[in-house]
Amino acid sequence: MIFQKIDDKIKRGPAAPRLKAAVFDVNHGAVSLAGKYRSSGFDTIAFDVYEKMPEDKRNALSESSGIRISVSTDDLKDVDVVFSPVHLTPLNRFLKAAHDLGIPVLTHHEAVGLLLKNDERLKNRCLIEITGVRGKTTTAALSARMISALGKTVLHTSRGIEIFDRSDDGHVSETLLRAGGTISPSHLPEIIDEILNAGIDPSFMIFEISLGCTGAADISMITTLEPSYGIAGNSACSTSAKTSFLKRYSENESGYVRPGRPAGILIADENDRNTISEILRKCHDRSAGDVIYYGRRTEDPVRSESLPAHPGSVSGRPGDISGMPDVLLTARGNDEIRIDHPEKGQSFSCRLHHDLFMNAYLPSFAGASALAFATGVSGTDIVAVIEAFCGIEGRMKELSVSGRYVLDNSNSGLNEASARAAIVHVLRKYGEDRKQYPESFPDPGSASEHSTSGKIILVIGENAREVCEGFPPETVEKIVRDYCGQISGFILVGARMKEASERLKASGISVRTAENRESGEKTAFRLSGKNDIIISAVKCFR
Repeated sequence: MIFQKIDDKIKRGPAAPRLKAAVFDVNHGAVSLAGKYRSSGFDTIAFDVYEKMPEDKRNALSESSGIRISVSTDDLKDVDVVFSPVHLTPLNRFLKAAHDLGIPVLTHHEAVGLLLKNDERLKNRCLIEITGVRGKTTTAALSARMISALGKTVLHTSRGIEIFDRSDDGHVSETLLRAGGTISPSHLPEIIDEILNAGIDPSFMIFEISLGCTGAADISMITTLEPSYGIAGNSACSTSAKTSFLKRYSENESGYVRPGRPAGILIADENDRNTISEILRKCHDRSAGDVIYYGRRTEDPVRSESLPAHPGSVSGRPGDISGMPDVLLTARGNDEIRIDHPEKGQSFSCRLHHDLFMNAYLPSFAGASALAFATGVSGTDIVAVIEAFCGIEGRMKELSVSGRYVLDNSNSGLNEASARAAIVHVLRKYGEDRKQYPESFPDPGSASEHSTSGKIILVIGENAREVCEGFPPETVEKIVRDYCGQISGFILVGARMKEASERLKASGISVRTAENRESGEKTAFRLSGKNDIIISAVKCFR
């Protein structure tokens, strides 16, 4: 019922009955979202639910935005609906008060979805949203490059706002409209305003979103649901948050799908097929549109095996978990990829022309290819983008800087597994411990391209614990202890690493500390020389 009331209010504005919305969490876009709802005719108020913003700053923000910011639960008494972020713990006193008062609570994702589906400016554009635990930024960047073959494409990720436009001769121009930004859903309407107010007229708009999609997109993509982790004070898991928008497809009251559009397309990793199928099975009363699953394989380049026959598309059949992926990428060796689209009977081969860590990028290659196929991009254009790809800053990006080899894997999604993957990649490719990592080294005499007698320095930690759940010091300490026999020196980044650093030093391990990623990398360059190796694995926004 509340969805219908909000939808009606957005459509009719002042002509509809009064509605007052309280938007929680000024740290994650409450003021921005409240402003957009006020523009739609709502009475709005924002809440500093953590009560940490200084009063003078709170007053200044309220004055500049025109949105009242409250720190009192008494201000909830005349509220009709609350918009709260999915990560807010149910123990928060403001959220508890809302429930005690019987006020309906929608997520920021749901609130944004209702705005987007009523935005007439999006009517003739293809809206694409990408969420997931890993690979969002890289998959989105690859997808934008591929989809630009069909028309001007705007991309917003944690890297900023980028514009991709292909000329008649096939050249793709890339323009940075703004560097940096948040991928919290509450800011999405404001970002769309920024793009369109800049005079940009895109055919495709791609957005990276944290912890789920809004449900209003033409195409929604989940890169991966694993590893799942606790949110909202461990009262919920990330998987439930990232998939909650799927339930909206079947709830008639939400009206999420934009008028005149069919139910949205969902694209997901085949490893998450069972989880997604179970959710859609429970929503049997209404089609969730097409479901496209993508997968990837590795194949022995010497002993190649043929692909099994495709039993038929699983698209549009919620709950059907039979068959192979709709789009499959197979890696052969370190630089060759085969792309199969069995339903279309198409197969394409491509070869990487840059020194990339195949295992790190293969999932994004597969996801972006599936998304591109879904929009109508040709296999030839998909191959061209993959072959020209040279990596993304902070995503297993290999660089040569001042005579040093640098593996840049510092990003907001960094975790223990991806930090270890970076270390193992360097040790296998360049390290001297051939007994422990024998499979990666060529025969003597053929390894000159990647030979190095230099030391390895690891820069690891977090810029701040607030960066996407942080990087626990105990995890960093364990990684250092596990690899102290192969790595010459460690630079621990972040204020929380002080005690771990002291324990490691007491154990005789060479450790230095740094305030942030930039200072840590500067220290690594100062301590290193030509042919030395630097691994940067810091959890941070880029």
